[in-house]
Amino acid sequence: MSPVNEELVDRISADLEFDRELVFGTIKLMDEGCTVPFIARYRKEISGTLGFDKIQSIESRYSDYQALRARKRTILKYLKKMDKLVPELESRIETCDDKAALEDINLPYKIRKESIALAAESKGLRTYAEQVLVFDPPADVNAIFEQAVAELEDVTTVDEAREGIRNILAELFAEDADLRGRIRELARKEGAIVSSVVPGREETSSRFQNFYAFSEPATTIPSHRLLAIRRGEKEGYLNMSLDFDRNKMVEIVEDRILLGDDENQRGFLREVSEFAADHLLKPSIAREVKAETKRRADLESIAVFSENLSDMLLAPPVGSLTTIGVDPGNRTGTRLAVVDGEGRYLDSAVLFLNDPEDTAKVEESKETLKNLLKQHTPRFIAVGNGTTSRAAEKVLRSLLAGLEGAPELVMINEAGVSVYAASDAAKDELPNQDVAVRAAVSMARRIQDPLAELVKIDPRSIGVGQYQHDVNQTLLREALQKVVSASVNLVGVTVNTASVQLLSYVSGLNYNLAEAIVEHCKQNGPFVSNARLMDVKGIGAKTFEQCAGFLRIPDSEIPLDNMRIHPESYHIVERMAQDLGKALDELLADPSALDGIDPERYCDEKAQLPTIRDILEELKKPGRDPRGTYQSVHFRDDVTDVKDLQVGMVLEGRVSNVTRFGAFVDVGVHHDGLVHISEISNRFVSDPSEVVHVGQVVKVKVIGVELDENRTRVSLSMKLEERKAPRQRSQRGGGGGQDGGGGKAKRKKQQRAKLRTLDDLLNRFGDPRKPRIDDNNNN
Repeated sequence: MSPVNEELVDRISADLEFDRELVFGTIKLMDEGCTVPFIARYRKEISGTLGFDKIQSIESRYSDYQALRARKRTILKYLKKMDKLVPELESRIETCDDKAALEDINLPYKIRKESIALAAESKGLRTYAEQVLVFDPPADVNAIFEQAVAELEDVTTVDEAREGIRNILAELFAEDADLRGRIRELARKEGAIVSSVVPGREETSSRFQNFYAFSEPATTIPSHRLLAIRRGEKEGYLNMSLDFDRNKMVEIVEDRILLGDDENQRGFLREVSEFAADHLLKPSIAREVKAETKRRADLESIAVFSENLSDMLLAPPVGSLTTIGVDPGNRTGTRLAVVDGEGRYLDSAVLFLNDPEDTAKVEESKETLKNLLKQHTPRFIAVGNGTTSRAAEKVLRSLLAGLEGAPELVMINEAGVSVYAASDAAKDELPNQDVAVRAAVSMARRIQDPLAELVKIDPRSIGVGQYQHDVNQTLLREALQKVVSASVNLVGVTVNTASVQLLSYVSGLNYNLAEAIVEHCKQNGPFVSNARLMDVKGIGAKTFEQCAGFLRIPDSEIPLDNMRIHPESYHIVERMAQDLGKALDELLADPSALDGIDPERYCDEKAQLPTIRDILEELKKPGRDPRGTYQSVHFRDDVTDVKDLQVGMVLEGRVSNVTRFGAFVDVGVHHDGLVHISEISNRFVSDPSEVVHVGQVVKVKVIGVELDENRTRVSLSMKLEERKAPRQRSQRGGGGGQDGGGGKAKRKKQQRAKLRTLDDLLNRFGDPRKPRIDDNNNN
């Protein structure tokens, strides 16, 4: 194994402001094949206090630097092959740390495509263009043009010679790395995103009216506004550009190339400068900076999606309880499916709930439901929040009324259920059931264990976040996979009942190994201990090391196999039990016996205090689920449609989505209402995720309902209490503190501190910005 690159360690620790030794140790573990979840949980002696997010940022930055180094090697190899690699050029490439700057250095040496400059060169004007750049003595440009006409067969006029030489020099200047860097910096700092309406499309869509004549600095435009403009451009409603000071750009070019005192020479080079700036540099740099801005917006939106997905995956489960899932229907009836505590399909039935006035059908459905409840005694009935859900819920509640021991009926987010029901995974699990039964089964499982069920579908199908269809799909997919992996490994997986999809996210495993584990269970019966995982083909010592701590076996012959303690540390627990004079099962039954234990007594070369403390914490609260307790939401029975909403109503709802400009809340009318960031709290909020998260049950007030042919909009507020009167400003002249304006300055300072650079976004997938009040949702 090659040694850790010390230079990369220095750069990463400096970039991220992490302790160098921790970065070194973490990268060394990564090079040895350790995963981020494993390092964060079981190698704290080396990674220290970095935690999962920071270790992931190291991994991301390490990958970026490795990609940059690989690109450098490719460029150097090419230049050497072309016999262009001089020591100075090699040094510039080796010391370059910026991707854009590296490509600028390489630009003059790339194989050139057809261009007006190349056409001029083909006529033989390159030599004459080089003569124009002679300054001592100054070149007589007019004489050079005339000479070219006289000597070149394909150049017939002075104007043709002048234009051709101008094109050659303009391209030469446009490929100058230093010049491009200075103009790129100008565009980055002072560029503005500008949008205007496409003529003739003004009245055809109201979605983009805010951007018909719009401009905002590229450095501060929030992701959702930029992505909205780009969507409008894609759909043909908007024109979008990056605008920056043309005069400053020309000055930068002239400062680089205007040398000498000859008036004719300087005049021609000024013409070249303007042509290069207007026709080559500005379009090229604008494309680059627009791409950078888009990438930043993508990463910010991906951060929003990631946060929301994490909240959905880690939503509290109701646990291993028999549950009925409901897939509401109309003509074909509402399908019910019963699953046991492990999510296994037991039974199904059809109820006809679409016409409450049909008493015969209602009575038949009531008897069917009674029989189902009597036979299986479920604790919950989970109804998806689809189009006809509230109507089905209302009839179901009436059927359940008065029944002794009736299960609790809850509404759940059904996003992506149809994707699962039609998937190969659903067909494999429920081969003899139709799509409606599979959907009902999935909804029942979602309340039992949201994580285990949601991992079966592409997370992009879940529909939380902002503009997820407009961002870079490769980046989105990679980021969401990391979120799923982090969530799965945080909770842990019961190996004998887990699906292939769930197992595939466990540290050290992949889809093929997950399939092998499931197949091994089918062929040989459940695993009786973690150690038996080594019997599965493909799982060696390293893979076992990475995955074992995240797998659970409740009925294992070794009780510790159902805990978050790694098998490599079992001997430590056995020593503790021996020192306390207890058998292992006695210690697990009486964790209070550990209260007086000295952690330092059990430290050794491999397990130091961080590991010992984690072991003690797990022993004191074995099998604790980090996801908390499920909380039901209670929708009003008399509010089932948007038309039932009235301004001033106070309703209970569940947060369905969080964006940078606000939160969307499901209040049971099949159209989520928006709580704009300005209505989330009576205090200043820079990011809605500071206050709310997906799945949270909240109280909201209806402050606006807009119903027309083109749009339905529900505006909500979480400001249920009366606003407090503003505090009186201090009469001492506005010094410091909250009264004198210091509080405002402090808030601004805190807000600025939250703004991350593009590099931060590349590592952390987040860059919170303060949105404007006039933004709308476009999922």
